[in-house]
Amino acid sequence: MKRRHFLQSAGSALAVLGLNQWEIQQQGLRYAQVIAQGTPRKLALLVGINVYPSPINPLQGCLTDVQLQRELLIHRFGFNPKDIVQVTDAQATRQGILTAFEEHLIKQAQPGDIVVFHFSGHGSQVSAKPECDSVAIGASDRCVNSTLVPQDSLLSGGTLEGGAVNDIMGHTLFLLMSALRTENVTAILDCCHSGGGTRGNFQVRAISRVGESESFLPSPAEKEYQQKWLSQLGLSQAEYVKRRRAAVAKGVVIAAARREQYAADVPFEGFQAGAFTYTMTRYLWQQTFNEGVGNSLVRISLSAKTQASLNGIEQDPLSEANPANNNDRPFFFLPLGSVPAEAVVTEVKGKQFNCWLGGVDGETINAVGNDAAQLAIVDSQGKEQGLVKLLSREGLIAKGELIKGTLSPGTLLQAKVVGIPNDLPLEIILDASLKPEETAIQQALQSIQRVKIVPIGQAGQYLLVRLTDGYRQSIAKPAGTNVPAVGSIGLLSPGGDRIITGSFGPANETAAKAMDRLRSQFTLLLANRLLQMLRNTDTSSLAVDVNVTPMGAKGAPIATVGTSRNRSASNRGNTRSAASSPPLTQSIKIGSKVQVKVTNQHDKPLYTAILGIGTSGELVVLFPSDWNVPTDASLVSSKESILIPRSGVDKFEFQIDGPPGAIQVMVLASVEPLRNAMKGLQQIASQRGMRSGALLLEGEAASAVEGLLGGLDVNTRGSFKINSTEHKAIANNQLAAISVALEVVE
Repeated sequence: MKRRHFLQSAGSALAVLGLNQWEIQQQGLRYAQVIAQGTPRKLALLVGINVYPSPINPLQGCLTDVQLQRELLIHRFGFNPKDIVQVTDAQATRQGILTAFEEHLIKQAQPGDIVVFHFSGHGSQVSAKPECDSVAIGASDRCVNSTLVPQDSLLSGGTLEGGAVNDIMGHTLFLLMSALRTENVTAILDCCHSGGGTRGNFQVRAISRVGESESFLPSPAEKEYQQKWLSQLGLSQAEYVKRRRAAVAKGVVIAAARREQYAADVPFEGFQAGAFTYTMTRYLWQQTFNEGVGNSLVRISLSAKTQASLNGIEQDPLSEANPANNNDRPFFFLPLGSVPAEAVVTEVKGKQFNCWLGGVDGETINAVGNDAAQLAIVDSQGKEQGLVKLLSREGLIAKGELIKGTLSPGTLLQAKVVGIPNDLPLEIILDASLKPEETAIQQALQSIQRVKIVPIGQAGQYLLVRLTDGYRQSIAKPAGTNVPAVGSIGLLSPGGDRIITGSFGPANETAAKAMDRLRSQFTLLLANRLLQMLRNTDTSSLAVDVNVTPMGAKGAPIATVGTSRNRSASNRGNTRSAASSPPLTQSIKIGSKVQVKVTNQHDKPLYTAILGIGTSGELVVLFPSDWNVPTDASLVSSKESILIPRSGVDKFEFQIDGPPGAIQVMVLASVEPLRNAMKGLQQIASQRGMRSGALLLEGEAASAVEGLLGGLDVNTRGSFKINSTEHKAIANNQLAAISVALEVVE
């Protein structure tokens, strides 16, 4: 595979390799531990519903969403736990939600106070007649209003075919928000309105109704409730309609997906959560700069969209503010001023403690939640005050032990050493279409190391299917790609609508033959998963920036990614607007030539290596371009940059040859030489007589990445005391591993 062609085969598989590149460089809100005395009161109502009565499908991640928001608001935004009300499952009836909103928010909030309303559960739609009968609407518009589905949505004897339902309409939420006496209001709705059921390995947060939306009607109680609030607010029907069509009532309303899209309920490693809520809360844990909510949402939207794409759906979060300049105010209307964190201590018993891992990436949480992981105790200024080690993890709760320093509930922890399990498997989700052949598949996989079959509903990297008509209809079809035949066996994204290139064989192939055919690709994909576990853009203390620019161009970069922990404090007091932000990521056309610029912002020189990753899992060594030159050839001095390919030195070009899709470059920067750590890559390149561009195939890729991890582990154990022999230990103060993804278009 030629160097310039490594980008050619980069389509949709990268979306399921655990990449959070779209999260890019974290330039957002700085962490703040706000002390309540003398500040506005902060009130929150968090609603989550997993358990719905039949025939409404239950969900699994909504209670996790509530916990994610609660811990974020308390430990990141300074909310008093007594001012956070949770309404969940059986409590979350229509009346239960409305009463909590009135009693906790409307009756208590004063001008200038902070109010947060969060809803995770099913969404739906009901008829909005007769309002739209008197208003001209487009031919494609429907006379419907989106709703929040409470636990008792179906009235006695109600069905999913039509009739009155007990939902809370968007119209009602507008009136409730209008009744609040503060303008500092944030409403977050992690639900959707475009059909329900399942999509591959995830659930959709919308009811699967038989009837059309227009055939469902709001309950008489809902219409009466709206009339009550119109009267109390002194609004005529005409004025109410005018205001509602102009903007949201006040503050900011954030929706997890567009009206026609799905909001995903996603299985992660040991827990399930809303793709949007988990991405949003994790993003806010990680912020290092103040920025306006509008700019935060741009970045959160990219992150949430990517997280949803990992599971095979399109999910574009939306926000609307009233007045519009609320988009320039900080998230939750609270300026922050302290440090980001991966975890917060929630309970202490002697030297033992529990902590909440709210700031950890769900794709790499295994590396943080185990007995090789060590975290630094930090104060409000980010200064290290001690060290802890983790012993075990269950979901997002980890148990640990104090090494040095002191602990108390609320203590912030930053990841210092992560541990990648020696036996980390490639987890393949078995689709129902192959359930009858499970025994044959399990037997065939016995000879393939570290490939594990898991059932639908558990976390996994890929979905193994025998292609059905249903899947064939739902598969995304980018230009230049062919959809496999019905009856063929291969790999899809967990959500079931993205093909893993090169994984499908002929129609009606036996399961045993398919597993043998996929053997080499499984090995490549395992190597990729191991490599992705190194990603630490948010947590590395090495200051490194990576730009991908058009060849020879002097304009804006196509994509910009950088670490954020060890940065200057000069911008910490400033709030950025979306318009003033640097470019995040852009599409790039087939045929373009690009360069990778690595800038060392750290105070010490760093050794650098660059790898390319393709669709089928193939790895390409891009830099160093010659393994026989001195080690210092890959050294980038402090405050200096290296531009690859180097003019007059490297005799190759990075050309985007297609097809359309996502491509990735991974940059490694280390305080220690990478030569020994990358010995496996060096040997492969030397054996082939290649100066650069070595393509790693089959077992080579896995062994080379294992060698890389082993070398980094040796460096880490030379600086830290790590007892675990079951993990490769990687120190965040010695390595920065940055993923850069580009969207290739025709």
